[in-house]
Amino acid sequence: RYVSLGSILAASVIPIFVLIQNAFILPIEPLAPVLFATIAGAGLIVLAHRENIRRLMSGTESKFK
Repeated sequence: RYVSLGSILAASVIPIFVLIQNAFILPIEPLAPVLFATIAGAGLIVLAHRENIRRLMSGTESKFK
């Protein structure tokens, strides 16, 4: 029910999916720039949600209804 938590988790798993895709489905050449971009994007999304993270940790984040 927390939209911000869903966004953070979704962004955080994208680099993992890129690694899984590279290993088992379709190799990405070169992998380093793509992996760097996904990690940087995930980091930016987490930074954008830092206030929401504080509210989640303190238990005051509002739920999506």
